[in-house]
Amino acid sequence: MRCQEKREVLGTLKPPLTPALLCALFREHNIPFMAIENLSAAHAAAHMQHKGFSPDLILMPTCTPTITRDMDFAKKLKQITGATTAAFGPHTSGIPIQTLEEFPGLDIALVAEPEQACLALARAQDPASVPGLAYRHADRGIVLNNPQSADSNLDSLPIPDWSQFDLSRYRVPLFGKRFLLVELSRGCPYHCNFCVVPLTHAGRVREKSTDRVIREIKHQKKTHGISFFYFWGDTAVYNPCTMEALADRIISEHLDIQWISNTRPEAIINIDYARKLQRSGCRVLSMGAESGDPGTLARMGKNLDISKLKAAVRTLRAAKIQSFIFFMFGYPGETIQSMRRTRDLALSLNPDYANFYPVVPYPGTPLWNLCVEQGLLRGSDWSRVDFTDYVLSQPGLPANQVMRLVRRVRRDFYLRPEYMLRTLKHIGAPARALQILKSIPAYFDL
Repeated sequence: MRCQEKREVLGTLKPPLTPALLCALFREHNIPFMAIENLSAAHAAAHMQHKGFSPDLILMPTCTPTITRDMDFAKKLKQITGATTAAFGPHTSGIPIQTLEEFPGLDIALVAEPEQACLALARAQDPASVPGLAYRHADRGIVLNNPQSADSNLDSLPIPDWSQFDLSRYRVPLFGKRFLLVELSRGCPYHCNFCVVPLTHAGRVREKSTDRVIREIKHQKKTHGISFFYFWGDTAVYNPCTMEALADRIISEHLDIQWISNTRPEAIINIDYARKLQRSGCRVLSMGAESGDPGTLARMGKNLDISKLKAAVRTLRAAKIQSFIFFMFGYPGETIQSMRRTRDLALSLNPDYANFYPVVPYPGTPLWNLCVEQGLLRGSDWSRVDFTDYVLSQPGLPANQVMRLVRRVRRDFYLRPEYMLRTLKHIGAPARALQILKSIPAYFDL
């Protein structure tokens, strides 16, 4: 629902969590379905015909950089099958009406969390009566229904059904092992104006219970033989009470797993807490720093205390948890000087890993609205709205200059002799080294 990066950005594909959750939901409600993965429209239609499956409804995840290609798929599959087409994800959540206007092959655009709306549509409920979607009306044109209320009880959702997917395709970055996502929570208490979370998981933070998460981990280990997990959430490692209870259960029940996740700096400063997470299997925690310039952070709405960020990186290193920090460049109002402060912060933090991106204005976010109002967007090609391109045009800050600086900072960070030596000690297995080497040309634009 949230991340929209190309495979080469993190060197992997993420397992499709929401489709797996929908499979479990449909199975629970005795709704016939078929999951289609990694096929063209023609091959998907042929596969369904071979299996004797004739769909009334086609549900598709989508995001901004893939929306045009995805909607071409939806249009072709609709022409072949005659089914109603519906799509969900951050793009349809951000601009549902515009999406339907732009892509006539799409019948319904879902907004925010899609599970209950998908279930209602699969039960052939009239779209007019389903909150949280936009649809085409014969007389009224495109209609946007009232928003749905966010599901307050995440424990009521079924355990995702991964049996329909080829799990060999999904390998955790940096470790090379098969992995699955286990969702811990939805929502974020912060309000960064470049983030799509308020569009996809609006409202207060909601957490799954420790019992529910433990049950899912045990199920996936037993069913699929998976022992590496991405603990998923908009800010997953946020509530120390919840995470400490989960870590205690993992340790006491000898679950023998490894996991990675994301956090906030202020949530990970206590060394005893960090060490307990490490004992429970935590290997990497990521955090968004975004910028080293106070003025840029203020314009982003990024409530970040850089001193706490530095303390968090030190704590993780002391606890033998690897840190992965994210930075962005070219935010509206930035200068070469402000972006150099971000570079300097990255080098002084010296985390285990870092990613450096041009800023991306995702549709529907406050950043997107600002860029539209100020006429900062370059072109209308959705495929370029991702972490590998810079789509803004700012006075005194040409796009090629931003991208050149991003590439330079990547090299400055990763090609330091002391960093390369430290990383080689961490890599260990040849398969992991090979995975990293394969990702280098795309990442550095070589």
